[in-house]
Amino acid sequence: MQPKDFHAYKWAKKIWEAATPTASRKPSLSSCKDMSMSELAGDITVGHKNQLEDDTPPPTYEFASKAQAEDEKTMPGKTYELLEIVAAENEEIETKVYWFLLEILAMTFSVDCGKTEEARIDLHGEDSGLANSSSHFLSAEYSATLKELCTLVRDLEENLRLGREMRRQDKQLLMKILHKPCQKNRLDLAYVLEMLGRYETFPVGTGEDKRTLIDYWAPRSLPSGSLQRKVVGKISPSHKYSMMDLADTLKSHDAVFARLQKKWPNQLFYAPLKYGIDNFKKERGFENLPISKQMETELAAPWKSCFWPLTDEYIDLTAALMADEYMDFHGDTHKRLRKARNLRR
Repeated sequence: MQPKDFHAYKWAKKIWEAATPTASRKPSLSSCKDMSMSELAGDITVGHKNQLEDDTPPPTYEFASKAQAEDEKTMPGKTYELLEIVAAENEEIETKVYWFLLEILAMTFSVDCGKTEEARIDLHGEDSGLANSSSHFLSAEYSATLKELCTLVRDLEENLRLGREMRRQDKQLLMKILHKPCQKNRLDLAYVLEMLGRYETFPVGTGEDKRTLIDYWAPRSLPSGSLQRKVVGKISPSHKYSMMDLADTLKSHDAVFARLQKKWPNQLFYAPLKYGIDNFKKERGFENLPISKQMETELAAPWKSCFWPLTDEYIDLTAALMADEYMDFHGDTHKRLRKARNLRR
């Protein structure tokens, strides 16, 4: 074969190999070099004829849809294995959410959980998910589940804020865990979501520190420790609304605590928690902080179920989660308070 025919030969060889079964390849590939182009083309035609006469069905192929491929590209398959276990335990979901919120309250207000141990065992028995600890209600396993729940909330909030699509299975998982417990205990889902989303624990030296919703709304210039009480009474006018947001948050946390107490009324169990919350406020000079006029108005209303403040991000997240499938009983309240906040800016 002449060099000028090399590319033609190479092209014809590929077609011949693809079209002709191995057993039917006559003459051999090595002899193709000695064949004319017309002879080679004729043999390829025979190969095509043999293939068409074969009754063996062609192989089937499955192609992922364009939407599925795009989802895999933009929304990698992050898993929440511990939450999947919780979601499968229908009868236990409400109890776990109860302990998750109680843990956040205890950590927020530095409650001595050890003082509730005797009453807790009388009330709940030796629950393996609970810890015999002065700083935590939850065992290591339950704490890991709570951490995963907070991570899921933050992931969804971030996706919505950045204009990325939220995975349907993630939204369904979160609503499976939170919707009914919030509805049954008359808790504002948006407020619970923000409590979870703003809650984070992290190691510091040999100990542990945390960030909470109270920390989020506290003015950044407030000192910590004993100096805080002296400063609160002399707060500058520029921090007036920040202190009202903090006061409203403390009031709303009180409302969450009051709702949780109705699940298992037991004063011996809740008394140490109430003392811890009251002591936290007293040490920091937060006992008599004035709440906002909007909060006063909502609390005076017949439903008295105001949970405020909320950031726009978590109001939007709640609306996105409840769209088309759930009724948002607090939606109108959110709109009123959001409008009032925008006006004061």
